[in-house]
Amino acid sequence: MPVLDSVFPLTPSANTTFTLLAYLIPVLGILIATNIMIIRSKAIKGLYSILVGYLIVGLVFGACLIPQLYFSKIVVGEGFVEAYVPGIIPLHRKVFREHIENAYICDVDTCLGGFSYRTWGTSIGNFAVGYFKLPNGKEAYVASIDSHGENLIIELKDGTYLVLKPSDFKEFLKVFSSKIMKIKC
Repeated sequence: MPVLDSVFPLTPSANTTFTLLAYLIPVLGILIATNIMIIRSKAIKGLYSILVGYLIVGLVFGACLIPQLYFSKIVVGEGFVEAYVPGIIPLHRKVFREHIENAYICDVDTCLGGFSYRTWGTSIGNFAVGYFKLPNGKEAYVASIDSHGENLIIELKDGTYLVLKPSDFKEFLKVFSSKIMKIKC
């Protein structure tokens, strides 16, 4: 009987969702105020193009950010770990056991010095998915619900890192240890 892969979703915390709403509510308020001013000035001709513009921006925003926040996952199979972030341009990183140099649990800010900047992906609050540069100039692929806290740090033989922390971190660590390699403490 084949061994099934274990799937671990990256469900953002309530704080991340609140942060997202904190950005959206003022933008929506500005959009509504702008529309009221346009309607009062009877500039109906310009209203249509502005509303279409808002709709396009909203659709692009939703298509890019919402799938990354709510449908990202980490898959652990026999001998591999895979992080998948959906979206218009999905982020995907699959690493096999033979490419891993070391795996340990550590606070990202302490062990790696935090992240210098994001090169591709999304980060809202402590939720982060994508590629990030480290202060030492190396690259890290991050799929974490707590990107500045305690994560599984995987050093790869090519000098890059995977920084992983799904919602069910304890179960993820058990499965990773049994299917890929023992984690150093």
